Amino acid sequence: MKRMKYLAWMFAAALLVGTTACSDDPKEEPGGGNGGGSIINPEGNIMYEKSFKSDLAPFTEISIKGDTVWTADSRYGAVLASSVNTKIKDENDKYIINYYENEDYLLSPEFDLTNENQVYLSFRHAFNYGKPEQIFVQISKNCTGSDAAAIAAATWTDLEVAKPSGNNFTYISSGDVDLSAYKGEKIRILFKFTSQAQSGLCGTWEVDNFKLTRVLTGSSLDFTSADKATVEPGAAVNIKVSTNLTNGTTLEVLELPTWLTFTDNGNGSGTITGTAPSITEDQNFTFMVIATNNLTTQNMDFVLTVKVPAQTGEEMFTLNAGLEKWTGSTIDNWTINPNSAGTVTQESTIKHSGSYSAKMAHDATTKGNVEIKADAISIADAGTYIYSFYYYVDDATTNESGLRHWAFINKSDGSKPDKGSALETTQTQINYNGDSNGYSSTQTKGSWIKEEVEFNVTEPCQIVPMARIYKGTTVYVDDFSLKKVIK
Repeated sequence: MKRMKYLAWMFAAALLVGTTACSDDPKEEPGGGNGGGSIINPEGNIMYEKSFKSDLAPFTEISIKGDTVWTADSRYGAVLASSVNTKIKDENDKYIINYYENEDYLLSPEFDLTNENQVYLSFRHAFNYGKPEQIFVQISKNCTGSDAAAIAAATWTDLEVAKPSGNNFTYISSGDVDLSAYKGEKIRILFKFTSQAQSGLCGTWEVDNFKLTRVLTGSSLDFTSADKATVEPGAAVNIKVSTNLTNGTTLEVLELPTWLTFTDNGNGSGTITGTAPSITEDQNFTFMVIATNNLTTQNMDFVLTVKVPAQTGEEMFTLNAGLEKWTGSTIDNWTINPNSAGTVTQESTIKHSGSYSAKMAHDATTKGNVEIKADAISIADAGTYIYSFYYYVDDATTNESGLRHWAFINKSDGSKPDKGSALETTQTQINYNGDSNGYSSTQTKGSWIKEEVEFNVTEPCQIVPMARIYKGTTVYVDDFSLKKVIK
């Protein structure tokens, strides 16, 4: 019955208002009845949009009071009219209009802003035969359903939107409504309409071009992960590539080897998985990672090296290299920096092998570093050695480049090497690994990475393995190793 009355009103309204309503075609050029558009496009990326021209779904129409309801119109979008032309004339030859008291809602589906940085709401609307204070656009972060009871139970806040004057059908833009205050929340938007049963307070509201637009953060699109990695033949591959723009960025890979698979994670990152081929000589595999958003495209040439391990002697790092033995909060045969700007704790979930790893977490608000240092290991013979360990940068860390590859080389008696000596050169080889800043060569989040350095010694000495982090990093370390190359 409600919808039949609405259709009758739409037919009669054309007779009542002549061409006024019809002239406000949403397809007109900006400046007339169009009312302009969003100021943030094309700077942002459309998260959601709805025209209401074909239907209201997944929005829900809820009538609290009155005989007229929200409906979809192919020209005007979502429409609610609270008066009906009876098409009967009075003694003054004017059409008799029935005015209705109404309270009606148009409720959006739930929008998840958990992983959004900045989102704006915008739409176009026109309002005639009423006053602006009769229409409301509200937001809630605790509306758990799509019925009248859920609306009544939720807390709603009025959004500051530009409103039509209420005396014509000229469309205006709502403006770009900043939803930053709801970052991390799940929200619903409510269009609330009220009217009174009298002329001038019994309006018609038309809404279209509903949009949620995310604004991409960062001045440019860049890759934040390394452009290379090394694995051994037959080893499982799990490499994460990431960008600085988590929303609205898609990734793809060209010329990926057939033994690898790429997955776009949908948050500005992707994962490369597979099993390395069982080859007998070192081989590089090169492919291109492409990141795209509505602003730009960036390419990264990625080199995956399948490296046949050197023939090595027995493990020399025999005292708790796998961080399996703990006494309370301390690691056996290791020293934790007593002035650490963070914590070192035993970790049983994220581990490379065995039962435990060490979780090193730096407090981003505190100066200094977090460091663990192993007992010294004696090297008796001159030759080439390989020092390695595994690390895992936590997904939630704010600084992927905060892990430093670190080890001390001392003389055989434990004293520091002489300045300019061969041992001092070896110290540089281990600490810097070819990087003048001394940071580990691969800083990819969310997967175990093997850090390995080959170095030479010409005399008996000691090596003191260490791991040190800075700048808000959270990292897990495990499975340290020291072996002599014998091939």
